[in-house]
Amino acid sequence: MITTTTTGSVREARHEDLAQVLDLWNQNVLRAVGEHLDDEENAAVAAHLEATLEHGLSSCLVAQDVPGAPLDGFVTTHLLGHSTFPGYVGMVEELFVHPDRRRRGIGRMLVERALAQLRAGGADHFRIEVAPEDREAAGLFAAIGWEPSLLIFSHYDDV
Repeated sequence: MITTTTTGSVREARHEDLAQVLDLWNQNVLRAVGEHLDDEENAAVAAHLEATLEHGLSSCLVAQDVPGAPLDGFVTTHLLGHSTFPGYVGMVEELFVHPDRRRRGIGRMLVERALAQLRAGGADHFRIEVAPEDREAAGLFAAIGWEPSLLIFSHYDDV
């Protein structure tokens, strides 16, 4: 399914889109932490994106102004189940719109399409994690009706 608006269209990512999605992902990481992914991280993200295209509970959507043009942005999602509760949580994982294409409704369009897809897959509530310092992303989600509800702490073992 392709959703078309005055700002372009949103569609399922295809294998031939993944290099551009990875480039956008790298731009997002650079913006967030000040450095690009290293080779190992790049390979892990590329494998994740490939798997997302093949896995029924995951999705990658892309926005593109016109066919053949560079991608404007992407969103990745997945349905998260629980072993003892029915239904799914719809997780919006990564959302990135190229800086030159922001403030045109592309992020909103990607999120709306992602939510519709997650609902169709059985999700009845949704989550996104936004870094506390990312006021732009927090503003987008607040503007489209999301509310902050959790403070998430993370712990990563050195592997």
